[in-house]
Amino acid sequence: MSGGHGAQPSGTRTVVMKQTDEPRDGGENGRDGVPDLTLPEVLGVGAVLSESGLIVQDDPADRLPRGIRVAGRAMSVLAGCALVVLMLMTVADVLRRQIWERGIPYVIETTELVLVAVVFASLMSAEISKAHVRTSILTSRLPARAGRVVRLIGMVVATGVAAWFAFATWRTGLESFEIREYRPGLGRVPIWPAKLMIPVGLSGMAVVCGARCFLLAQGLRPRHPSTPEETAHE
Repeated sequence: MSGGHGAQPSGTRTVVMKQTDEPRDGGENGRDGVPDLTLPEVLGVGAVLSESGLIVQDDPADRLPRGIRVAGRAMSVLAGCALVVLMLMTVADVLRRQIWERGIPYVIETTELVLVAVVFASLMSAEISKAHVRTSILTSRLPARAGRVVRLIGMVVATGVAAWFAFATWRTGLESFEIREYRPGLGRVPIWPAKLMIPVGLSGMAVVCGARCFLLAQGLRPRHPSTPEETAHE
């Protein structure tokens, strides 16, 4: 974090921090001897200081295209609708068992398939909102550029794995769709929609990861700072 004054650089958001002369609890190292972390260390991003407060640089990997964000919202809506259907089916089955001592036929088999749609339809939107499990223990302690390089390497691996899984499941899903696969039993419960939802969700996640790779790589390109804050930060 470097000092600087002047106009706020584009593509940043300002976080105002109140200054105080009171000592922190627990001394210099914080409570129980654990070092206190600054805001940039907690967020895992670089920051520069201005007169108005702390300017935290936006993550370039978050500037996803509008089309990807719209597709992510659509998948999220689909997952939400499937979850509502799952809850209604479960409640209706329980009520019928309590009243008539008989459950709804094939509801257990159907809920298993709907649950697949809930999980895999949520992958894309979860990656867009960064809801997947992640940690910045390493990257938050690296310089801004080095941290982006490490994150880019990790994102390339994630993209490759997601694309590999999507490619492998697309063949199975399309084969199931062509033959209209169903679960054998007392009744025919189609399972091809669930098998087709798996590669769709994985493909969406691969697209988001690939877009983040491109944005991170763009952020590593050398820039010519145009403001004192950017000059001090670089």
